[in-house]
Amino acid sequence: MRGLPIDGSMMNTLSSKEPIFATGRDIGNFSAGYETGKYGVPWWLTRRVFDMYNAESKPNGQKKEKLNSTIPQKNGWEYGKQKSIKNQIILGP
Repeated sequence: MRGLPIDGSMMNTLSSKEPIFATGRDIGNFSAGYETGKYGVPWWLTRRVFDMYNAESKPNGQKKEKLNSTIPQKNGWEYGKQKSIKNQIILGP
């Protein structure tokens, strides 16, 4: 099996304590979502920008990213949103 064992609570929407395995792509997608969530970019805009990037970078004309990319992006965005600078200013560290 390929992949990196990670804490399942960060990337898994289920409340499972079991570790899950993630690929480098999963980690990258999670990180991209995390950064946009942390800086308060709305999810709809995040999706639009990621899809625009995907359409430009794929020669096959694929306009939207597949679920195997969008799920870790959304999970990262949710996690980043909790850690957002705005929330830290309002709620404290």
